[in-house]
Amino acid sequence: MGFTSIDNFISEVSAGKTWRQDFIKLYAGGTAVAGNWYDLQQGNGNPAQYLHGNLVTNYDFVTSQQPWIVTTSNWAYTAASHIMTRTANADLSTLYQTIRMTRGQSYMVTYVLTRTAGSITVSLGGTAGTARSAAGTFREILVCGSTDKNITFTPDATFAGTVDLVSVQPAYGSFIPYNDLTEGAMWHGGDTPNGDTKHMINFGAWTNAATGVPSVLSIVDVLGVYPRIKTDSAAIQCLHGSDSDTGNIVHNCQVGWNEQTPANTANSLVLKTTEGVTGANTSNLYCVKLTVNNATFTTGIVGSRVVALASTSYNYVQAKYIYAWVRPTINLNAGDIAFCTDESASLASSQDVALPALTANTWTRVRLDVSGVTATDKDTVISIGMKVVNNKAQGFSVYWDDIRWANYDGVLYNGNFAGNATGWTANSGWAYRTNDVERTASASTTLEQALLPVVAKCPYRVTFTIANRSAGTVAVSLGGGTASASRSTDGTYEEIIVCGTSNYTLAFTPDASFNGRISHVICTPLIPRCDAETTANYGGGVRMYYVMDNALSNGANAATSVISYTNQSNVDNKWNGATINMTASDVVSHIPHSGVGAGKYGPFIPLAAGDYGIQKADLFQFSAAQATADAAVDLIVCKQLASIPLTTAFVAAERDLMNQLPSLPRVRDGACLMFLHHSGAVTASGTAFMGYVDFAWS
Repeated sequence: MGFTSIDNFISEVSAGKTWRQDFIKLYAGGTAVAGNWYDLQQGNGNPAQYLHGNLVTNYDFVTSQQPWIVTTSNWAYTAASHIMTRTANADLSTLYQTIRMTRGQSYMVTYVLTRTAGSITVSLGGTAGTARSAAGTFREILVCGSTDKNITFTPDATFAGTVDLVSVQPAYGSFIPYNDLTEGAMWHGGDTPNGDTKHMINFGAWTNAATGVPSVLSIVDVLGVYPRIKTDSAAIQCLHGSDSDTGNIVHNCQVGWNEQTPANTANSLVLKTTEGVTGANTSNLYCVKLTVNNATFTTGIVGSRVVALASTSYNYVQAKYIYAWVRPTINLNAGDIAFCTDESASLASSQDVALPALTANTWTRVRLDVSGVTATDKDTVISIGMKVVNNKAQGFSVYWDDIRWANYDGVLYNGNFAGNATGWTANSGWAYRTNDVERTASASTTLEQALLPVVAKCPYRVTFTIANRSAGTVAVSLGGGTASASRSTDGTYEEIIVCGTSNYTLAFTPDASFNGRISHVICTPLIPRCDAETTANYGGGVRMYYVMDNALSNGANAATSVISYTNQSNVDNKWNGATINMTASDVVSHIPHSGVGAGKYGPFIPLAAGDYGIQKADLFQFSAAQATADAAVDLIVCKQLASIPLTTAFVAAERDLMNQLPSLPRVRDGACLMFLHHSGAVTASGTAFMGYVDFAWS
């Protein structure tokens, strides 16, 4: 609704539709340099210290041990130093916390130990890491196991020491949306009722140190983060995980597959419009055409292409899926053709993955499970191609376009029901069949997967396939929120669903008469609160910046960076609008692309000419690998709401956003409000910025 007049404003505030929130944030990092921007989230204070993308709550034990759990007095919280301390004892009880993560996915686990004796081991979902018998900061990539959803520290009988600064972040490619319950977010009064809209009314701030001024303090609604973009790699890094929209490129099919031409076959690069096969990736003008010339050809390789996945893509060894657009000229049954990769030339000893059934003269986006291919067969792939597995006894062609790989299964485990329904709860009437789950009409019970790493109030893209449906309807919901439309015909559906607040479960709910099969389920997060406020374009006003992750140096190289994104008008393959230079040997909390000099922009990455927002970030690449192993940056997407200049130490700067600067920035339900700081002078670590913000709604 919004305020209609000053009288209306007074009436609504008098009725209690207002909230004042005080804050104090400490800058945490090396000495801040004049002209640079810094992210205050990793500093102590209120809101709490927070490491972007960290799934662990109270990772720094700042005020208590909660929600960490111990079952013995041999573990004790040390308030003075904010750490967990263990004394040696034969009782091997653990220190643990349940977190929402996906089994089978890779996570970077970081923690700090001191030690006087013994060893301790961290595990994730039952997957154990390395036993540590020394002090230090440790980082290891662990695949979440199936035992539980805990991060657990297990000591031996003699271990005596401390645990601190524990983080678990998705290792590759994921996007984590934020809401107002995200640790580190400033509370702004909760969701508004009855269609009301909330606005920021007043903003006041000051600093307690002369070195903290002059400066600028900004409030941003942080929509989410792409965590842990590695700085020790110059390879292209995929940012949007691995739903069917984007991923690391295996081959864009804009060059022919001419590594070999076996007898009775042909290969060519064709212009889609000339060939009459427009579609698939609409950004690509060309596609690859592989042809079996006649019935003389029986089975085997039809064509292949030289690639270099070890050097041009990021960690293909972690790939779980291949996505490709495929279009045959005849109907093909499941298993008739296969996609092949090999670490030998010309597919001499290839690993083959069968394609599903394909319809003649129709582009199909296929999802191929390559998780069963061993790491040693993925680490130096140099050849890709296609084989005919079942003799079709006729000539035909297959077109290929936009082949990508993905290491991420959205927030689900086993969404393609590969060989079983593990991870899913199939209630009465549902039963696993063959790579799908089938329901026979009975009472209305759900097919569901619980305790997912989803975020309430945030949107997700859910895709699924219905097959062999003979009666009834089925709908999908997430987090107990509003369900999708009920579906009553076979097909593949894409639903945009806002996650509810009552659970962390994806659920398919049929009516009593539904008979049919569910398969190929994917659930991936989208940027929340991304709708435009003054235009019809989704993503208007959304900007991005990246910040040094935790206490990690990015190394001595001042690399440039490029980011590919999809703009507010859903145009992809857009790139940052200027050369971005990164600061060498940077410090925690710094926004490395800000500062004084060529290629420095802050706080936000400049967009391409004409763009004023983004819908998602797609790819990230540094021009050179940095010197420090395991170092990373976090790419943040946000909306700026308000800024205030601080000119004098100990003196409050105040802004009346209704009368003095009439803007009334809108604060959407679920907004995650955090702070950015622009240093106008040298600022010491530990400098406090404090103040208040007033909100009201109508």
